Amino acid sequence: MEHIFEAAAVPEGSYRFEWDFGDASPVLSTEGGSSSLSHTYTGTGTWYPSVTLYSLSGAKLAEDRITIIAESAAQSGRMDGNWVNYGVYYGGGSLESLNVDITLTISGGQFSMTKSGSDGDSWTGGGYVEEYTDAQGEKAYKLVPDTGNAMDDSDFATYFGLERGGLYLKYSSEYDELTLGTTGAKLYFERE
Repeated sequence: MEHIFEAAAVPEGSYRFEWDFGDASPVLSTEGGSSSLSHTYTGTGTWYPSVTLYSLSGAKLAEDRITIIAESAAQSGRMDGNWVNYGVYYGGGSLESLNVDITLTISGGQFSMTKSGSDGDSWTGGGYVEEYTDAQGEKAYKLVPDTGNAMDDSDFATYFGLERGGLYLKYSSEYDELTLGTTGAKLYFERE
């Protein structure tokens, strides 16, 4: 997996940027008012790359760090397949049936979703499955739609959290089912 890193310093001037990619590769150093370079990560894992900004005389001025997570399709493959919704939970009540049909297909880290039914607002959209670490430090997933996707239907976004950058996804190995959405509204899916 290749990642492009960029950093810039203010005020304008000449600085030294030291890049540590967090994977035991050599630290790289560049000079100037900004720095841009790419690095390739091999395999799967979690890395914590950082950049440190120095003056040309060697004084440390600033530091920044991010997290990069790479997961193989095989690791998330337990969610691969065709899924159909069978109910919705709006919070505070019981599982209800829907008057729309939503089919979700996940394969190799990509997804597509189709909504149809009696409300007349049908669409198809897609994007990728993103892995992240939740607030409890647990591995979690969300569906991130492609830009300009028809999935940003206002009702769907409001109920299931799309306006927050993705649809939160949870897989239950005990029931072999998926839930999609936030604590306020969740869709339940079973394998087709």
